[in-house]
Amino acid sequence: MKGDAMPSVKALGRGFEEISHLFLSNTAAVPVAAGAVQPAADRTQGVGPRTQLVTVRREVSLTKAQIIAALRDSRRFFDDDLVEIGAGFACSPFGEIDLLALDRDRRLTVVEVQNALDDTLVARGLSHIDWVVRNIPTVRRLYPAWPIDASRQPRLALVAPRFSLALRSGIRQITVPAIACFRYCEVDLPGEAGILVERL
Repeated sequence: MKGDAMPSVKALGRGFEEISHLFLSNTAAVPVAAGAVQPAADRTQGVGPRTQLVTVRREVSLTKAQIIAALRDSRRFFDDDLVEIGAGFACSPFGEIDLLALDRDRRLTVVEVQNALDDTLVARGLSHIDWVVRNIPTVRRLYPAWPIDASRQPRLALVAPRFSLALRSGIRQITVPAIACFRYCEVDLPGEAGILVERL
């Protein structure tokens, strides 16, 4: 997509529960006579802070690059306080690691992103974990400013709009490395797009 302008994408929160207030209302509708103008005080009484309506899209149109950019724009992402330390990390012959991050325990986490259903995502992630384990001195040399705990087994985080039942079932049988799946969906915000991320 070189040369093409990509719309801005905003990463939202850590899950759908954080925006439930946008879709739910605890106030009962009050009938208003036809032609009557309801006073502003009556319209807002008991409603509380103003909320903003967003629309969740069933079909995801964002590119993989846009999803990665949205995650990178977040100071911390997911529910483990992951902090990104690198992106597009080359690990030949297994391609590139989408994101490399550290958790609160200074443990490396490999983050793999896909914008479609793809059961090869876990195989790609495991090959990148293996590369990191075998080349930890190289990783530490490339990121000297980060306090990486090389004694801890790196973790794997998979990000996709959906995961097949077969993939999720297979992951449950893998104990090392620890694997977490994060599902995202696209939402429409005024003037921009956004994503919501939920841990499965």
